[in-house]
Amino acid sequence: MKGTGTKDASAQHAADGPGRRRSVIHPKEGSKGARTKDHILDAALSLFAQSGSNAVSIRAIANEAGISHPGVLRYFANKDDLVMAAIRRRDMKAETSRFALEQLGKASSQAVIRVMLDSIRSNTQAKGMVATYVKIAAEATDAHHPGHDYFEHRYRVVVDLMCNSIHDLTSKDMDESRRCAQEFVAFVDGIQTQWLLKPESVDMLDLAMNMMIRMGIDRAVVEAAAAPVPATGVGA
Repeated sequence: MKGTGTKDASAQHAADGPGRRRSVIHPKEGSKGARTKDHILDAALSLFAQSGSNAVSIRAIANEAGISHPGVLRYFANKDDLVMAAIRRRDMKAETSRFALEQLGKASSQAVIRVMLDSIRSNTQAKGMVATYVKIAAEATDAHHPGHDYFEHRYRVVVDLMCNSIHDLTSKDMDESRRCAQEFVAFVDGIQTQWLLKPESVDMLDLAMNMMIRMGIDRAVVEAAAAPVPATGVGA
């Protein structure tokens, strides 16, 4: 991976010596070590949102987190390891994490639509996280980026889910449903960028709903899916 972080990783590898693999701590969930690791990842995500992951070094992340450079390397083998962990942490905070999406494979089409719209609603309250996603997703188009395979897989899952839902909820055949799904995913990515530039003039949720309706999904289905789930209720 290119960028200042590569120097950190190379220096650490040289210090470990040839053929040696440095030991990395894997703390138990809920432990002090796990909280420290999450703190490091949150600091990384904050910096990535500002400058992109390629431009941020491990030392800068350590400074942001308020711990030592060796302290960061207790939890992450190198810069690539840290970037991927940050991507996963960002995704696990989102409604549409790769792991949550894969569990939707057997869910109803209405449930898939609801998750997509819930994610967009949540994003309007998390500008920094949206900025991080947009930046890292763009960087990950480089085949050598540590997140390339992760994002490629994630996009494929989202398109497949939307394709099946559109096919189920409209009269479109599978080929046309897939084209619509690809257009919807591209639309959401594009509208996020517009929203980041001028959030007060872009209503992402309303535009996404209109896009679904124009694709042929019944307005009543879309509006029902867009309704916020009551705090004590369970989503579709």
